[in-house]
Amino acid sequence: LSEPPLCTAALARRLLEGRVRRVGLASLANFFGVSTRPCHRALPDAEATAEVLVHLIGLAQELGARRVSELRALAAPRQRRVYGKRSLARGAPTRPGVYLFRDRHGQVLYVGRARDLRARLRSYFRSDRQRPSVEAALLALDRIEWRVLGSELEAALEELRLIRELQPPANSRSRRTQHGVYLRRRGDDFVVTGAATELGPVTSRRKASLAARALAGSTDEELDALMDGGPLPRLRERLSHLAENLRYEEAARLRDRIEALEQLVERLRRLERLRSLELCLIAPAIEPDWQKAFFVCGGGVCAVRALPPGAGARVEIEAALALCRASRERAGEEALTPQQAEDLLLLDGFVRRPPTELALLPLDAEQITAHLWSGRFSCRGVLADDADQGSPARR
Repeated sequence: LSEPPLCTAALARRLLEGRVRRVGLASLANFFGVSTRPCHRALPDAEATAEVLVHLIGLAQELGARRVSELRALAAPRQRRVYGKRSLARGAPTRPGVYLFRDRHGQVLYVGRARDLRARLRSYFRSDRQRPSVEAALLALDRIEWRVLGSELEAALEELRLIRELQPPANSRSRRTQHGVYLRRRGDDFVVTGAATELGPVTSRRKASLAARALAGSTDEELDALMDGGPLPRLRERLSHLAENLRYEEAARLRDRIEALEQLVERLRRLERLRSLELCLIAPAIEPDWQKAFFVCGGGVCAVRALPPGAGARVEIEAALALCRASRERAGEEALTPQQAEDLLLLDGFVRRPPTELALLPLDAEQITAHLWSGRFSCRGVLADDADQGSPARR
């Protein structure tokens, strides 16, 4: 136990390069066909890891490894081919912003954002490999362009805009938001469709298909109660019946459908809550002593205003609030588009856990103006209780 640990994932990454896409335990267990299936439980996962390690040791022996130290050498991080391009990040500032990877023809390969541009860009050239699409972009990288912005929120919104506009090949998000799907009733069943309905959007077609199967045969009353009470009671009863009668394969399929339905319901609840958001988010602007205000109403950001120091800010605030009133009047019960849903989910991350420089205020000109005059940038305001609920993940 005093010996340094041996990372099976790193060893697999070296020995199986080009043969597997992922080196997680489930992927390796499936690749080697081990007898124990990993299930996120301590004993089965430990047994599966041991079997995977035995197979990896066999592959290492074919390369001449005979000692544990030689195994560790195989698992040790190798200097990546992109290491020589680290000078492309030289001069990047320690400020929030967005960055674009371009190839020698000027084509944008990847768009990202960072709270600290210098630290984020340097991280791409360290020993850890990136996901395959980003690694390919780094290999073709010829120039890095960065744009300094005033805050992390502004960088996040600009990143979304650039990804939608430029469609960079290495950004998975550029593909995901184009193919949001919905569920629609067809007779007694539900089908997956690209046409917008109130049951969506969902980013995973596979999850949507599983949820549609779970909803098959549901009445309108059951569907209405679903958003309040979780998955249909008859599904749980059916699952218990299958398990009691030892029909485990059918039970496993039904369990997967119930899980997909639960995820769909949770997503719809979250989006419905976010559609009702009405607030102003104030963050530093890139110009000294200015602030940037993001007005959220009607299911998205309806206005962005740069607020100068002094009395001129009030004019911008009143103009933005007029846009908010118009947006509120236009907002109906129409279904969200995939892009609108992504915007709301991004905002949710900042509302739930705002950075220290971000202030959350109601859509009230007096309170916004008073906050600007006070000069305080605290995320603990009138919306603090709502912001504390949950802990979203942000990059």
